[in-house]
Amino acid sequence: MSGFAKAIQDGISLMKRGDDDTYDRLSSRYSVAVCIVFAFLVSGGQYIGDPIDCFTPGEFTPQWFKYTDQVCWVKNTYYVPTTQNIPQHSQRKGLELTYYQWTPIILAFQAFLFTLPGLLWKVFSATAGYDIHHIVSVCNKGENLDPAKRDGSIAYITSHLDRLLSYRREYRNSGLARFRQAASEKCCMPGKRYGNYLFILYMITKICYIGMALFQLYALNYVIGQGYHMYGVQVIKDLMNNKGWEASPFFPRVTLCDFQIRRMGSNIHNFTVQCVLPYNLFNEKIYIFLWWWLVIVAALSVLGFLVWCVTLLPNSNNRFIGKYLKLMNRLNGASDKERQLVKEFTNRYLRSDGVFVMRMLAQQVNDLTAAEVICSVWDRFIAYRSKSIDELPSPRDL
Repeated sequence: MSGFAKAIQDGISLMKRGDDDTYDRLSSRYSVAVCIVFAFLVSGGQYIGDPIDCFTPGEFTPQWFKYTDQVCWVKNTYYVPTTQNIPQHSQRKGLELTYYQWTPIILAFQAFLFTLPGLLWKVFSATAGYDIHHIVSVCNKGENLDPAKRDGSIAYITSHLDRLLSYRREYRNSGLARFRQAASEKCCMPGKRYGNYLFILYMITKICYIGMALFQLYALNYVIGQGYHMYGVQVIKDLMNNKGWEASPFFPRVTLCDFQIRRMGSNIHNFTVQCVLPYNLFNEKIYIFLWWWLVIVAALSVLGFLVWCVTLLPNSNNRFIGKYLKLMNRLNGASDKERQLVKEFTNRYLRSDGVFVMRMLAQQVNDLTAAEVICSVWDRFIAYRSKSIDELPSPRDL
């Protein structure tokens, strides 16, 4: 048991990262955990308990009872309401339920799908050089309570960021290079040297989170049944009309099963028996919950995307940086010269990727630590300007 608990703890620690926000964690952590818990709950009953019981004719022996249950579990059953006649054999194929044997695997696969955008973000963001998770880990170390060690950590982070901000630049001065640089400030020209690669990649990741939730909502139409994408709405309508959903065609409790038994050569007997799927009671509640969960995750992911889109508005980044500079008394007032300096620091030195790292850092650590890091980078920027260098520092100056 201790080994199992350690494995769970290690898995949770791997999921914890400092380069995502609350909206991302809703998909990459909580949705994964929900699907895995449901998968374990369902598999415990299906593969250990008795997932199906069939009502057999009186001439069946006890050994036939077991055979019937196993055949009907392996072979898909189909659902026909008791108010309708059983259709012809050629029409029964389209009524089959194909999911109930595979529910734990489907849930595990859903958990995997929720991790995909985060994995892509982790892989491609590493190529940008900014290890946000490592920066956040350094800031959150308990040893930073010691002022000397805290100053050392801030200096280390500042040096790391300054080196990346300087190397990731376009030093060519041609007309085309200047045009690309101007376009990159509006996020129209993505690239590592244009200072917006990481931010654009993060926005694409957020779109993937939205798409993954919507994809699962509609893909389940082909697994559970057509119309599942409106299942939650239909349940609400039924409850408002004082109708239960016990006879749901998606998760019927009582189904029919066809099978054949061969006797003495080519003498084949056809049987149609009625079976109970008790675990469909749990599957139904699970997928009602998951329907609402997917809708909420998709809606909040859209909200999270829009929140980050606000950072593209004019002066949004300047206000964000200026707030922390004022907190540490780096700005004396609101003069035009200071505003111009903040704008130069934000747009020319940090650029989109640098501001994105600062925003992510501010979400993961306390305001004081974020302010100290931002002000330390600001001091490095002011030191370069004091050398009366028109252009931002090149790698040779580091």
